[in-house]
Amino acid sequence: MSKKAIGYLLIVVAIVDAALSVYDVLNAPYPAAVPLGSPMAYLNIYLHVPIAWSTYILYILGMIFAIIYLAKRNEKYDKLSSIFIYTAIVYSFLVLATGSAWAKESWGSYWNWDPRETGVLLLFIAYLVYVAIRKSIADPERRATISAVYAIAAFATVPISFAMPYIMPSSLHPTLSNTKSFVSHPRVKVLFFSKVLTAVLLSILIPLSIYFRAIKELRIGITIAAIILLIGAIMVYPWHASGRVVKVQFVKSNNGAPIEVYTNGKIEIFKGILKVTVLRNGREYTITVKNIGPLPKPEFVPAPRFAQGSNLTVRIDSLKGRYWPTLLGHLVSVQKEKVIPVRPFCISWTLFIYAIGLLFLAYVVKF
Repeated sequence: MSKKAIGYLLIVVAIVDAALSVYDVLNAPYPAAVPLGSPMAYLNIYLHVPIAWSTYILYILGMIFAIIYLAKRNEKYDKLSSIFIYTAIVYSFLVLATGSAWAKESWGSYWNWDPRETGVLLLFIAYLVYVAIRKSIADPERRATISAVYAIAAFATVPISFAMPYIMPSSLHPTLSNTKSFVSHPRVKVLFFSKVLTAVLLSILIPLSIYFRAIKELRIGITIAAIILLIGAIMVYPWHASGRVVKVQFVKSNNGAPIEVYTNGKIEIFKGILKVTVLRNGREYTITVKNIGPLPKPEFVPAPRFAQGSNLTVRIDSLKGRYWPTLLGHLVSVQKEKVIPVRPFCISWTLFIYAIGLLFLAYVVKF
C-alpha cells in the first residue's frame, strides 16, 4: 500500500473506531445483574478487551519482524519491529490503566495482584527494558541485533500473561469460556466483534503510518478520534450520581404502575410499586419510584459466568418465581420520584485514557 492509502485508511478506521466506542457505551447490552459493582461496568467489555487484543497482536508482529531482521539483516525490519513494540508498550499501559479502573468498580480495588493483572504488568516492565536497550546502544547494527534478540526473549511474557487466568484458578479475571454466553448474544456479538476489528486494525495502522511517514494523516485521524472519545467520556461521566442501589423491592398492586419483570426465564409485565434503597455516604434511604421511564429494561443477555451468583436473584413470593433486580448495584441519580441509572466512572475513564494514549502515539512518542 502507498503512504497516502495507509494514511487515509487510518483516518477512516480511527473515526469509525472512536464512533463505535461511544455508541457501544451508550447503547450496547450489558448483564442484568452482577455480584459486585454496577452492571454497566461490563460495558468495558467493548472497550478494554479490544485494547488488550490489540496489544497482544502488536507484540506478536513486533516479534515476527525481529525474527525477520535476524534472518535477513535488513534494517527496515528492525525499524518495523521497534515501531510495533513501542506502540504495543503504550497499548500495554492502556490495558493496565483501563483494567484497574474496571477492577475498582467490579472487584472493589484498583489493584488485586490478580494473575492477569500481574502478568500484564510484568510484560509492560519487560518491554520497558527493550526501550532502555535501544536508547543505550549507539551503534545501529549492534543496537538492532541486541534489540531483536531481546524482543524475541521478552515475548515469552506475552503468552504467559494471557494464560495466567487459565493456569491460576484463583484468578478473578474472566477467561474466554467465562464470557462465551455473553458474547454469543446476537447484539453483543455484532457490536463486540465490530469493535475488536476496528481497534485491532487501528493499532496496526498506527505503526505502519509511522513507518511510511504518513504523519500528517496519522495526526488528523487520531485528533478527530480523540475528540469523539473525549466527548463520549464527558457524556457518560457520572456527573449526577446520588448513590448505589443496594436493595430493590417490588410489591404487587393493582394501583401500581406496569413494570417489566424478568421472572422464570422470561419478561412479564406486572402492576406494582417499586421501592429502591440507595446507599449514599454510608447512609441508606428508600425511594418509591413513581416515574419508571428511566429504569433499565431487562434484556435476554446472559450474564457472563464470572458475573453470576446465587445472591443475584430475589424470591418474590407473590409472583411465585425469581426475577433479576435490574437496578441492583447500579449507580443512580435520584431526582424526586425518578431513579436514573448512570454509568460508573470506569467507562468514562476508559474512553478518556484511550484518547490520551492515541494522542501520545501521534504527537509525543519518538520512534
